[in-house]
Amino acid sequence: MRAGVPAAITLHDVTFVLRRTFSRTTTVGMTEIMKRAARRADSLLTGSAAARDEICTLFGLDPATVAVVPHGAGRPLDVEPVPEAELRERHALQTGRVVLCVAAKRPHKNQGLLLRALVHLPGDTVVVLAGHAEPYEDQLRAEAAQLGVQGRVRFLEFVPDAELEGLWRLAECAAFPTLGEGFGLPVIEAMARSVPVACSDIPVLREVGGDVPHYFTPDDPVAAAAAIEAARSDSGARTAGPHQAARFTWEESARLTWEAYERALAGRARP
Repeated sequence: MRAGVPAAITLHDVTFVLRRTFSRTTTVGMTEIMKRAARRADSLLTGSAAARDEICTLFGLDPATVAVVPHGAGRPLDVEPVPEAELRERHALQTGRVVLCVAAKRPHKNQGLLLRALVHLPGDTVVVLAGHAEPYEDQLRAEAAQLGVQGRVRFLEFVPDAELEGLWRLAECAAFPTLGEGFGLPVIEAMARSVPVACSDIPVLREVGGDVPHYFTPDDPVAAAAAIEAARSDSGARTAGPHQAARFTWEESARLTWEAYERALAGRARP
């Protein structure tokens, strides 16, 4: 940042500082960079009130000085989803009931809870973990083998848009056992597609999901299994989900971002 030039900075979250994600060296270095940027910004933006509160607690800032600019729900991509039969054959899903988790394999995403929940779910339930493979995936694979559920888990990397849209359509439930997020976009993506959601009972996901998801404590596999079963049988969520997701638009996000930039340019410290 150049001295004398107004700075509007978006800080998505401080999840990696508060929860194990990266190495200690990386965490310490990035924390210092973020702290300096947050205190230097003329306008500081983040995606949720929950993220704002964590940022302010960590860096000693006044919550009133941080603009909350939620992300938009977006819309399903203009692609033809891969047909269900093709996806089932490609990933050996047979006739299994699919629980989909879209997230990078990182410790704070907490996918291990879903493996432990599988023990308490019907034997035809298959958990599909779609997202970038990081070192945590090795731990997940080992845990699945130890629990004896390795045959009921599918580890996917990033998948093409058409395949992901097909997986959303195939899933009976979307599950997100995360320990912390800046926003929780996959919850909105699932709701927008009428996919019932089971997710961690943490402030940011309550903020995004409202009353639509079925919540569980993110360290309780029995509760997670119960929430997944409840979500799968919740026909009302398929109607309520799109309505909740529609509350978040990129148009509103752009408007709030523009306001924050104008405040920076006007020389006002923050909102």
